[in-house]
Amino acid sequence: MDSGITTLSDQRTAASTHMQPVAVVQARVAKIATGLGTYFACLAFDRLTGSEDNVDKVRQRAQQLRETLTDLGPSFIKAGQVLANRPDIVREDYMNELCTLQVSFGNSFICSSEYDESLLQSCYNGSEDIAALWCL
Repeated sequence: MDSGITTLSDQRTAASTHMQPVAVVQARVAKIATGLGTYFACLAFDRLTGSEDNVDKVRQRAQQLRETLTDLGPSFIKAGQVLANRPDIVREDYMNELCTLQVSFGNSFICSSEYDESLLQSCYNGSEDIAALWCL
């Protein structure tokens, strides 16, 4: 019979269950802040030492940016792929390095042109708009 009294054990269980998603978010934020913070700190150091226009340093920082974006996951990889096509935002040497993200990871979409249309018709029984399934 439920007495309506919450025990200390119940409170700890509820707190630990509630804290797990918060801890996951905190860990993710820490990973993002550490990765991008390290990258931008290196850029600042290069600027302070006057080596920001050194070809080898620029190549090294471009590679570091690509690796950082890759380590941070799919959303950051996609951001890098977008930046690789923006010469108005990103230097050419960075664009060249970020273009390797497009080659390495490609497009995340699978075009239905790889599949037989009859297979699509059988899956959707003609009730769905097949054209909506095709990559445009």
